Amino acid sequence: MAAERVNENQAVDLMGTRSRRLRSWKPTAYKSHRPRPIRRLVHLLASAALLSAVLAVVGATSASAGGTWSSPKSIDGMNGLIGVSCPSATFCVAVDDAGDALAYNGSSWSSPSDIDEGYLLNSVSCPSATFCAAVDDAGDAFTYNGSSWSSASDIDGTNGLNSVSCPSASFCIAVDDAGDALIYNGSTWTEPSDIDGSNFLESVSCSSSSDFCTAVDDAGNALTYNDSWSGPADIDGNNAPYSVSCPSASFCAAVDDAGNAVTYNGSSWSSPTDINGGHILRGVSCPSASFCIAVGQNGNAFTYNGSSWSSPTDIDGSNFLESVSCPSASFCIAVDDGANAVTYTATSAVPTVTSVAPNTGPSTGGTTVTITGTGFVAGATVTIGQGSGPVTGAISATDVKVVSSTEITAATGGGAKAGTWSLFVTTSGGTSAANSGDNFTYTTAAVVPTVSKVTPNTGSTSGGTAIAITGTGFVAGATVTIGQGSGAVTGAIAATNVKVVSSTQITASTGGGAKAGSWSLFVTTPGGTSAANSGDNFTYS
Repeated sequence: MAAERVNENQAVDLMGTRSRRLRSWKPTAYKSHRPRPIRRLVHLLASAALLSAVLAVVGATSASAGGTWSSPKSIDGMNGLIGVSCPSATFCVAVDDAGDALAYNGSSWSSPSDIDEGYLLNSVSCPSATFCAAVDDAGDAFTYNGSSWSSASDIDGTNGLNSVSCPSASFCIAVDDAGDALIYNGSTWTEPSDIDGSNFLESVSCSSSSDFCTAVDDAGNALTYNDSWSGPADIDGNNAPYSVSCPSASFCAAVDDAGNAVTYNGSSWSSPTDINGGHILRGVSCPSASFCIAVGQNGNAFTYNGSSWSSPTDIDGSNFLESVSCPSASFCIAVDDGANAVTYTATSAVPTVTSVAPNTGPSTGGTTVTITGTGFVAGATVTIGQGSGPVTGAISATDVKVVSSTEITAATGGGAKAGTWSLFVTTSGGTSAANSGDNFTYTTAAVVPTVSKVTPNTGSTSGGTAIAITGTGFVAGATVTIGQGSGAVTGAIAATNVKVVSSTQITASTGGGAKAGSWSLFVTTPGGTSAANSGDNFTYS
C-alpha cells in the first residue's frame, strides 16, 4: 500500500485510516514561536515507502491531458512549499513552512524572503501583481503591495489561519482552524466570525466577482457566502475536503483526503468521485468551469475538462504536491513539500480559419478584418498567401489582436498581388490549413491619376472643343474639370462627353462659360485628383 503523508496536522494509523486533522497547540496567553515542522524528515521516510511502489520516476517532462508539465525545479532550499497563487503566467507567489515568500516573474523565481520569522505560512492569494494576502498558522495576515510585504498583523488571536482568497485588493476572506471566517475590506480585517462551530475550515475560494465564496471543512461540509454565510452542508460524507476552487457562482470543484473530487453546478454538489485511488488530494485550481487541475500527495496531477477528470499523471515522483494555481487553461504552477515548483503549459491545437470579414480589400493593405476560427492563442500571427502558402511571398498582417480562442482582428498588409488568396493563422500549435472559408481577395488599388498632355490645348470660352487627354491612372467613372484659378472644384468648368478610352487616355468636350486664360485640366477618379502641372494646361480664348 502506498504511504501517505504524516505531518504535524494529520494523524494516520498503521493501516492507513485517516483520523481527523490535529490542531496545533497554541498558548492562550501569548503566541509562542513554533518550531519549523519536521516536514523534511517525514518527506524522506514517506518517499522511501512510495519508491517501493512506484517503479518509474518522472522524467524531464510529463504529458498531461492537453498540456505538458516541466520537471520539478528546486526553488526553496530545504523548505516545504505550502501554497502558490498566480494571477497571470508572468507573476506568481509561493509561500513555505519557514515563513518565506518567493515571487515568479514569468521565467525565474526570486530567492526566499522571510516575511514571517519562521512561522508556517499556510496560504497566499494574489488577484494581481500589485496585491497579495498571505496567512499563517499563528493567526497572522500579511499583504503585498507590488514591491514589499507588510509586517505581521494579528487578526485571529491564537487560532491558525488555513486559507485566504482575494478576488480583488479590496476584498479577501480568510478561514481558520476554529470554524471562523474573517473579511478584509482593503485596509482592515473584521473580527473572527464563527460560521462552522468547532469544525476545522480547510480552504476558501471566492469568485472573481467577489459576490460568491465557498469554504470547506474537515467534516465534509461546504459553506457559501453571498453577503452572509449559509451552511454547513454535507458534500463529502466522512471525508475532509482539503481544497476548493470557484471561478464563478455557478461552478466550484473541491478535492479531499480520500482522493475524491466533487463539483458544484450553482445549486448542488455532485457525489464524490475517486480520481486518485484513495490517495490524498491537496490542491485544486479552476480558472473556468471547463478546466481544472488537481494535485495529490503522491505526485499526481489530474485535469478536468468540464465533464470528467483525466487519469493521473505523475509529475513529481515521490514528492507531496501541496498546492496548484492556474490563471488560465494554458498555464499552471504546482508546488511541493520538497521545495520544488512544477509548471504546466498547454499544448496548443492547430488553429483553423472558417471566415474572414470583410473578405476583400485593396492591394495597398490597411483593411481591418475579423478572423473567425478555433485554436487562436496569444502570439498568433496572420499572413495572406500570394499563391505559395503561408510563408513564401505571403503578406503579413499588422495590428494582430487575439480577442479570444475563436476570434482575431488584424489589418491586411500592403504590397500584395491582386487576386483571391488564403489567409493563414499560425500559433505554437501550427498553421491553419487552406480552405474556402479563409479566402481574402486583394483588389487592384486605386491610384491617383496624372495628366501629362491635353490636345488641342486651346479652345473657345463657350466650350465644345473636343480634346484628348493623356496621362495615367484613368478608370471608368473618371470626371474632367478645367480650373478657373481655384483648383479642381471651386468655379471649375466640368467637361462633357467624358470617355475613358484606356488607363492612359480620355476623350471629352470642354465645358462653356469659362473665363479666358490658361488653366489646369484635372482628372478625378476614386484614387484622387491629378495634381496641377505644366503639361495639363488648357487655354480658354
